[in-house]
Amino acid sequence: INQHHQGQPRIKWIVGIRHPVWQVQSFYNYRITELYDKKVWWKSIRSLQDIMFSDVPWKDMSSVAHQFQLYLAELVSFLQNKTIDPFDISMKNGDPSVFLYSIDQIEDSDTDRALDFRSDLSKFLGLAQMLAPLGKENVNRFVSGPQRHPEIIDICHEQFAAVRQKLVQDSTNTATWIQEHVLAPKLDEDRSSMDASSRIIFVSSPLFLHQVLDKWKKDPCP
Repeated sequence: INQHHQGQPRIKWIVGIRHPVWQVQSFYNYRITELYDKKVWWKSIRSLQDIMFSDVPWKDMSSVAHQFQLYLAELVSFLQNKTIDPFDISMKNGDPSVFLYSIDQIEDSDTDRALDFRSDLSKFLGLAQMLAPLGKENVNRFVSGPQRHPEIIDICHEQFAAVRQKLVQDSTNTATWIQEHVLAPKLDEDRSSMDASSRIIFVSSPLFLHQVLDKWKKDPCP
């Protein structure tokens, strides 16, 4: 962050988040596929349980990497360029420099809200023309079907119940932090004491994002 900021002090950050259960599954399966792509699948592959209940990370996966509020607080603290309470995300001057979104907003089936999202992101970036509709998630052909690698996981399987329990506990904390420290000020009807443009973190459709985060407090597996 510091290197980017030194080179471009007015750089804008786009931060995407996803339900931690699905994010962890996707990232783990990506790492497995990567090992096969590099033809080093014979190297040590750690189980997801071992990673989630260990203090030792594996290929950028760890027991805390999915706790997005830790990184958001650190980023905001850095951007304020002073030592502050990491849970105070307001700053006195300047436009928001972080655009926070959920993957649910990219895949939103509500056409009006999806249009608002692209409009808000375009304005945040200062684009002269609005962004075209965004693409969907890439499909990894090695996750399912005849080409599926044997180490690929389905996190909804019973063997990962304890992992999901931990992830939901963590994602509840993350969702609550974002709702209270990012979204609540934007949804407060009494805005006499705050200026929305003075917030470091900008979001599109805060009410919808709040509803998305409510789902993080439950196990998404059937």
